[in-house]
Amino acid sequence: MTIEVSDPCVVEVRHVLRPVSFESDWPSWQYYRSTSQLPWSQPGGAGAGDSVAVSGAVPVSPGNPLVLDDIALLPIFQSMLDQAAPPFFLIRRIDTGGNMITITTSSLTLEFELTSPPA
Repeated sequence: MTIEVSDPCVVEVRHVLRPVSFESDWPSWQYYRSTSQLPWSQPGGAGAGDSVAVSGAVPVSPGNPLVLDDIALLPIFQSMLDQAAPPFFLIRRIDTGGNMITITTSSLTLEFELTSPPA
């Protein structure tokens, strides 16, 4: 997973556990579904049941992207592929800089080898 940003900052990547929707009921700071007013357990989506940390505090800056290729990500991706977990990540700015950062590029590349036919 690679993430590039517009301004130097410190971020934390989290796997979202809530069923968010980007089609008609967008998440906000207070709600994981704004129109339905379904609240995060903690504003910003970092509470218990909202999301789990995938990374610690990681500095990132333009030209110095955040690259996560930790083997610990494999169970998360497998759970997403099995449709047992929501396929969303939350990138939170956790330093004391400005409120907004722009994610200029993000990509996720999965390489795998099939060892048997699907069941």
